[in-house]
Amino acid sequence: SLFALAGVEVSQKSAKEIRSLFARQFSRQKTTAGTERLVFTAPDGKQTNIYPFSGMGFWGPIHGYIALDGTLSRIRGIVFTRQEETPGLGAEITGQPFRRQFINRLFTRTESSREVLLRIKKAGEAKTPFHIDGITGATETTGRVNFMVKKVLDSAVADRERRPSHAN
Repeated sequence: SLFALAGVEVSQKSAKEIRSLFARQFSRQKTTAGTERLVFTAPDGKQTNIYPFSGMGFWGPIHGYIALDGTLSRIRGIVFTRQEETPGLGAEITGQPFRRQFINRLFTRTESSREVLLRIKKAGEAKTPFHIDGITGATETTGRVNFMVKKVLDSAVADRERRPSHAN
């Protein structure tokens, strides 16, 4: 969920409390690409930027969100909200082993670099800190998710360049 990406536990909250929390702490901001991202602002002022993404997988549409820190330089997490990939193969993008690889990952060389270096590689071919291991037997799904994620991260780099330097 969006709250999980922002690091907020809501399992013990009522629907009314969740709606109120969302209204108070989430805002929508335009991206340089002309789309919208959600910005969660924690009580301590730290922000999480949540970008939606979507595209065509191997068998059907894939939708999800990727969360970035307040500096738009480090990935906090990724979730997939819709996918129609093959169970046991491409559908493994929704599993913890794949998604865990994104957590706390820098996607450019430095916080001010422009080139997105993060790549989802074929399973077993991740060789650098900027590589994510893809799903065994799901080369097409992996490639398509890589394209979607890179597009979002390119947008985040453009957004980062137009932000004030004091962002947290």
